[in-house]
Amino acid sequence: MTDDFRNFDALRIVKLEDGALERPVYYSQTGRQKIRVGDVCVKIGDWLGDKVRVEAVRPDGAIDWQDQIPADCFERIPATSAPYCRRRIHESWAWALSLNGKRRSEREWNDALDLAQKVMSFARLNVDLLVERLHNIGYQFANRTPHVLPDAECDEKILELENRGCHLPIALRAWIMEVGRVDLCGSHPDWPRTAYAGMFEDKDDSEPWGTDPLVVDVNLDALLSSDRVKSSVMIAPDDTTKANYSGGGPIRVSTKKPSFDMVMIGQHGSFTLHSYLQHAFSWGGFPGFRYLPDPPTDMLKLLSNGLVRL
Repeated sequence: MTDDFRNFDALRIVKLEDGALERPVYYSQTGRQKIRVGDVCVKIGDWLGDKVRVEAVRPDGAIDWQDQIPADCFERIPATSAPYCRRRIHESWAWALSLNGKRRSEREWNDALDLAQKVMSFARLNVDLLVERLHNIGYQFANRTPHVLPDAECDEKILELENRGCHLPIALRAWIMEVGRVDLCGSHPDWPRTAYAGMFEDKDDSEPWGTDPLVVDVNLDALLSSDRVKSSVMIAPDDTTKANYSGGGPIRVSTKKPSFDMVMIGQHGSFTLHSYLQHAFSWGGFPGFRYLPDPPTDMLKLLSNGLVRL
């Protein structure tokens, strides 16, 4: 049945009607002529007669093919196995944002969380790639463990916070469940100024470079240890604290009411978590370089190359 698959599930064709190994394409932006057994695609909707509407998207975003195929012709594979159309994700994200402040059905809640988890699973790929690349080029992390994997009990801990009236936005919840905790603070020895005070000897007396490295770090245990109901939670320090130089108030999100994605209070640019991640990944994990003269362009290109555009 089509209910077995959810929108944006990654699917692989294991058979076609009448035992065929290939069939003509219904629609293609790339000139693709045939659909074949073994092709990977993404579900984008249900269709009549227990069929599902699916499309295969190339890494550059072009729709290789689109068609309606019986649901029993597919097997589900990991969400990150198939690229998706960003326009469709953005449309669905906008729908989910419309749930902010509204009474939601259980199905709407589950659909929104499922969407957010799929997007954050791609964010996890980006984080893994960034940490590996930074290690390879000699970047020095301030935190010896820049990426902490998700807590095996995070679902239960989030539910306990929810029961206490601390409503983590669904997008943040999905980040915690799929990615975990990330802290890219640090510096590179070849940079003309350190980006983390005290890590390398500065070549002048200037303040550290404000690279504003990617940090999304929610400590569930610390939240649960408090007897107070949190109306907002810290998800990252501000950019100067990230540079280990003075600092202001932390970056927070409101947890007063159930929501899908919320504006990050204190973050430059009035970003939600999703839009902040888009921005941060486009700068190789260091969006502060946008505001700095003479950024290390070649290094940033190396870091951002091939990252999934959320």
